[in-house]
Amino acid sequence: MFKVANLEKIGKKKIIISVIIVLILAAGGFFWWQKDKIESFLEQKELKKMVALSEDYTLVEDIEKRFIINEKDGLKIKVPAEWKVEIGIDMFGSPSKQHVTLYSQDFSYRPSKGCLIEMQISRLQNRRIEEYNGNFEIFPYEGVKEVKEIINFYKEAEPEEKEKMQGKGIEVISVDQKEVLKETVVLEGDIGKHVSLKIPTENKVYIFECILFSEECNEELNQFLETISID
Repeated sequence: MFKVANLEKIGKKKIIISVIIVLILAAGGFFWWQKDKIESFLEQKELKKMVALSEDYTLVEDIEKRFIINEKDGLKIKVPAEWKVEIGIDMFGSPSKQHVTLYSQDFSYRPSKGCLIEMQISRLQNRRIEEYNGNFEIFPYEGVKEVKEIINFYKEAEPEEKEKMQGKGIEVISVDQKEVLKETVVLEGDIGKHVSLKIPTENKVYIFECILFSEECNEELNQFLETISID
């Protein structure tokens, strides 16, 4: 009887252990299955701290007028007439979690024609730098501090130094009563211009990357800038 009782106890222990092992394996399998989703969630949560995500933008129509609105970051912009809008797409047509792209109906890289404006909002105070494979990699998200430093350097520069900066396509303009760092680069082959506009506020940088393949695009860009409203 003693041996039988012991065997029964041993048998029960084996069953319990087996059940525990199965539960552990099941939990591990579930975690492995959810791993990509968990990593994606954490990555997106971290990304939200650095930039505004495409989900923060809304395209609103109001009596023949269209506006891009981001209430979280206090941005409202009128879309140029007959332009197309892609939320969650970058200037190269690739899916993006943080870009909004606007472009004229005739826009094309080849042949080069039309106008394009890609926008994003940085929520960083400082440009983020991380070590990668032993080297330092700078994230492509501008920080408020760096943009304001360049603006202040330009404003305080001597006339000769300021002229040199302007010769390199760097100047400071005003948009919505805010200082803007404007950088212009002539595209290879003189086929147009790439204009970068960075508007720093207290805790954000509103970034507009513009491809202008015609003289008419200059006027389109100026009209676009007049419609920007930042709270």
